[in-house]
Amino acid sequence: MEARLTVVAGKANKKSITLRVPTKIGRSRDADLTIPHPMISRRHCEVFETDGLLMVRDLGSLNGTMVAGRRIKEAPLPPQAEFSVGPLTFRAEYEYAGDLSKLPVPVLAEEEETTPSAVAEPSVKSKAVIEALTEDEPAEAAPAAAGKSKPATNPESPSGAFDEFLEELG
Repeated sequence: MEARLTVVAGKANKKSITLRVPTKIGRSRDADLTIPHPMISRRHCEVFETDGLLMVRDLGSLNGTMVAGRRIKEAPLPPQAEFSVGPLTFRAEYEYAGDLSKLPVPVLAEEEETTPSAVAEPSVKSKAVIEALTEDEPAEAAPAAAGKSKPATNPESPSGAFDEFLEELG
């Protein structure tokens, strides 16, 4: 596959780079495309080919790899698509014979961080404390939901719900 990356934003020694896929981009000397900049991780991202289509995959970089203004884990790079690594924005230039209407869906970095399986369900005790903290009036049902028999404290008072929360933890 013949492909080029052209720098369209940011300062670089070269404005165009012939790409040999797969190519790892990073700050390390071991990277296929070394970019010595502090915003770029040693192993930042990888550009690879799947069925004639270029793809970009973030390799766990600190500052992320951006496609269309979104931080991605992995995304297609159709011809003329742009992606950013640190202060540089590249345009992927190559010929693609496939159907552009059937590109793979990008995997956004935010999606992995907010999947329902990654979000813990609050405990009954936590729910009761949250309810007590958010209600305007003292919550009579909150301690009962948490399995307590004493009345709820006023969340407006300085020691109120927070002291109860600490007591429930201990």
